[in-house]
Amino acid sequence: NNFSFNSDCFITDNIAYIDLSLLFIVNPINVANSNIFLPFYIAIIDKKNELKDIQYYNISGNFKIDNETNLYVESELRKKIKFRLLHDDTRDISADVLVVGFMLSKNQLEILN
Repeated sequence: NNFSFNSDCFITDNIAYIDLSLLFIVNPINVANSNIFLPFYIAIIDKKNELKDIQYYNISGNFKIDNETNLYVESELRKKIKFRLLHDDTRDISADVLVVGFMLSKNQLEILN
C-alpha cells in the first residue's frame, strides 16, 4: 500500500484533521468472485512505541478481468480518508508513526502463509 497527504492538516478542539489518500494493490489469490472487501486500521504509535490511537476503516471494489484470459488480475483500490489525530500540546506529534494494518480471518492468514 502507498499513501500521500492531500493537503495541509488543520487543528480544531485539540484534534488534527489530516486528508490521507491510500492506494491498495490487490492480487487475486484463491478468489471465488470479483468482489474485494478490505477492512483495515490505522494505528498511531508515539516515539515511546506506545499505541496512542487506532481507527478502523474499510474499502471495497472489484478485481479487473483480463479480456484475453478471462482471469482476475492485479487491481488497484484507492481511498481518501479524513484521519483524526488527537493533538495534545504537551507532546510532539511530529515523531508519531502511522501504521496501516489489515484485519484478517484465520482462513485469510492461512492463505498468506
